[in-house]
Amino acid sequence: MKLWVCADGSLSGWRTILSGVPRGSVLGPLLFLTFINDLNLNIFGSVFKFADDTKIISTVKHSTDSMKLQGDINISVGRKLANVVQYL
Repeated sequence: MKLWVCADGSLSGWRTILSGVPRGSVLGPLLFLTFINDLNLNIFGSVFKFADDTKIISTVKHSTDSMKLQGDINISVGRKLANVVQYL
């Protein structure tokens, strides 16, 4: 894909883009939703998603609660890395 940029009325030259999903594409939002859709599976805490921001929230009263929250983070990060590798 080739893109150019317009800033302050000046145009850049055409450049080849080798990776990423350009903003304004039809495929971008679909890929993003596919990427985050399963985030809350097998998670003990609450998952809040808004646009491109995600929070995992859990009440921690004991060290076991802390370990569960860390486990949630490890699961979600591991799952997302597996999804990235799948698309490479």
